[in-house]
Amino acid sequence: REAEAIAAFPPEDLPPLATPDDTIYVIFTSGSTGRPKGVDVPNRGVVNLLTWMAQELAMGPADVVPVLASFGFDMSIPELYLALTTGGAVLLTPRMAAADGEALAALLQRHQATMLHATPTTWGLLLDAGFTGAGLKRCIGAEALPRELFLRLMQAAEGTPLYNLYGPTETTVWSTFHRFTSAEERITIGRPIANTQVYILDEQLQPVPVGVPGGIYISGDGVTRGYLGRPDLTAEKFLPHPFLEDGRLYVTGDVGRYLPDGRIEYLQRADHQVKIRGFRIELGEIEAVLAAHPALRESVVVAREDQPGMRSLAAYYVAADPAQTVEPGELRDFLKSRLPDYMIPSGWMQLERLPVSPNGKVDRKALPAPETLVSRSANGNAPSSTVEVRLATIWEEVLNVTSVSLDDDFFSLGGHSLLAVQMMTRAREAFGFDLPLTLLFSAPRLGELARVIQNERGKHPFKTIIPIRKGGNRPPLFCVARPNVNALGFVFLMRHLAPEQPVIGLQAQMEKDGSSWVYDQADYEAKAAEYIQAMREAYPDGPYFLTGYCEGAHIAFEMARMLEAQGLPVAMLAILDAWPVENTVSRTKYKLRGYLREFRKFRKLSLTGKLHFLTRNRFRKQQTQAALDPVAAAAAAKAAEQLRLANEQLRRRYWPGPDFVPTRWGGRLTLFRTDKQLHIRIRDYKMGWGQRALGGVDVIRVEGDHFLMLREPYVVDLAHNMQRVMDEAYARWQAEQGSAASTKRSADGL
Repeated sequence: REAEAIAAFPPEDLPPLATPDDTIYVIFTSGSTGRPKGVDVPNRGVVNLLTWMAQELAMGPADVVPVLASFGFDMSIPELYLALTTGGAVLLTPRMAAADGEALAALLQRHQATMLHATPTTWGLLLDAGFTGAGLKRCIGAEALPRELFLRLMQAAEGTPLYNLYGPTETTVWSTFHRFTSAEERITIGRPIANTQVYILDEQLQPVPVGVPGGIYISGDGVTRGYLGRPDLTAEKFLPHPFLEDGRLYVTGDVGRYLPDGRIEYLQRADHQVKIRGFRIELGEIEAVLAAHPALRESVVVAREDQPGMRSLAAYYVAADPAQTVEPGELRDFLKSRLPDYMIPSGWMQLERLPVSPNGKVDRKALPAPETLVSRSANGNAPSSTVEVRLATIWEEVLNVTSVSLDDDFFSLGGHSLLAVQMMTRAREAFGFDLPLTLLFSAPRLGELARVIQNERGKHPFKTIIPIRKGGNRPPLFCVARPNVNALGFVFLMRHLAPEQPVIGLQAQMEKDGSSWVYDQADYEAKAAEYIQAMREAYPDGPYFLTGYCEGAHIAFEMARMLEAQGLPVAMLAILDAWPVENTVSRTKYKLRGYLREFRKFRKLSLTGKLHFLTRNRFRKQQTQAALDPVAAAAAAKAAEQLRLANEQLRRRYWPGPDFVPTRWGGRLTLFRTDKQLHIRIRDYKMGWGQRALGGVDVIRVEGDHFLMLREPYVVDLAHNMQRVMDEAYARWQAEQGSAASTKRSADGL
């Protein structure tokens, strides 16, 4: 019917509206401290990058490029668009594909990928899985390329192109490249890509001689506009070009040098910034705190990788009194009172003097491997009983440490969630009974955990209160887990909140089959009363800051309502992407929407996939855990499937009837919601909370979806918004307290 109207339009191509200087995307990059910075990237840089890569890699219609990077990481730009701009195909990979070498290798082979653009970590997983990459155009970047990995890559697929790429987000993904032709080559970041210039300069922005280290500065078409809304930071990092009119230089903060053949060798970060388990850490910050210890004359902190994949911090120090031995436990406790746990070194070594290079600076490369990766805490006690010794041995093997004491904390020694799974799995095997992973948060010290294990072979007292982060000078944030799920899910949130912010988890006693809890109002109220009792025993006075995820949000809401009725202050109630039961679609609509979603999935599957679907063999293994421990992976997969089936049955049993009367709270609620909503929910911007919170609802959109918002990297956005809301709520509460005190003083005076 629109044919005539369409025919009336002119046949010529529309004029281009975008110019080379228009913004194509803004992507956020996080520093080691402070808030993330939004990099304003113009069209020119992306077009330049893709055009150069297409020519250098000879891309064409036959190419298939998998997308492994998240959309919050600028490596995704060439992965998404390089093949599309040259007529090829983009392979959208499942979530977590990059964490499972075997699954990723099978995926690449099944879809006949022709190019792989990945980090050294991902390449290491692939090689461990037996994947050679033969026939692929292989690109590697985003991290320093270890010599061991380089040799493995060259040997695995001899004759296949291997590129090392380097570049910060501020210069549009990649700025230099090198194609290796021999395993005997020195590892370099090569030469600039097209329309890009790289300078090695001294502190006066003057070129240094070939072979002399200097700061790496980048100019050319890839240099971005700067940081969105941060003119001060833009002026600091994007300098006027000292050699060209109207040009600009980006200060990378990296140190490198030119080799005689014109290639560039990357040496280190100028500020010694490193990345440990996803955290960007300024080594200088740790050194500055250590320098304040009265027993030390000098100290230095480095990142070491004495075992492949086990990167950790090591501290070297010289005592102020040469005759004195300064215990590492004392220093570690000193740091713990001033720095977050992830910045505490796990390796310690006292030296008579620090090694010095010919230019008079500390020679970090000459530092020896620490004799003791960790020593006992100050006044720490050595393990003595059979259980203590056996558990200490497991810790030492999993964490790659020695001399663990009863007072040592698993997470302070470098432990994290993935190593916790590995350690608890081995502990179950060693002691012969089930040990829930949540136990490690209620008993993170070796002595505490050993006592629990000794307590009638695992019949340990359950704790509703789980301290996720202790200490700090602010009121704690109470995080309510959904029933039958532990509070560990809030660990990622804790890592990106302010270091001085205490975080406490509230969790219910879990049933193994997950079938003991029904979603109705009475159960929400009973669980809320149980949590309030536990919370007030530990923290009798307010103000209370509450947040809950999924069904845990309903309990948090009931807690706020009950605390209000008891006259106790609730400074903040934050709901994480949850909705009240009355905002659930009817049973008929739920079924129809579910069938429609399944049908849409089914239509897109291959023949093999359809057969797989029809046999209901759809349960994916837990990829991240499988990479570390197959036993833990199998157990986690079984538990997750049991929980999924139990929750599905419970959800089908409960829908609010016509006589349902929702409870209401008099305060103001903050709703953190994602854009991608589940099909079970009635569409509503406030997700149904507008009728529940009488004080109003503040809606804040965050990244990710319902299942990923508490996971990296999406949780970063949630944490920064959550911290802002908490700070504002605490300031309001303090102002109200001051006003109330002033009113009381006036009344007393009268």
